[in-house]
Amino acid sequence: MKQVQRLRRQTLKNSSVQLSQKEYLSLKRRAKEGTSLAAWRVSVPMEKKFAAEASRNSESIRLKETRSEKNMSGIRRMEEKRITGDGSPV
Repeated sequence: MKQVQRLRRQTLKNSSVQLSQKEYLSLKRRAKEGTSLAAWRVSVPMEKKFAAEASRNSESIRLKETRSEKNMSGIRRMEEKRITGDGSPV
């Protein structure tokens, strides 16, 4: 049984297929369409990924700016609290 399988594999490896030009062109066109479709299927999610990353990055920048503004206003409030009894800053 194993010898038969080995013989079949060797035959398939060493065999060639004869195609007419029409069959060859049809097969070539189908392969090109398949490759094109596969590339499109990959590009659509990649575009969505890039858009999501850009959105995340812009939101991250906005968050950092907001935190910075809050921090600065907190510093100003602390400075305002450091006023002596006569109203002059320390």
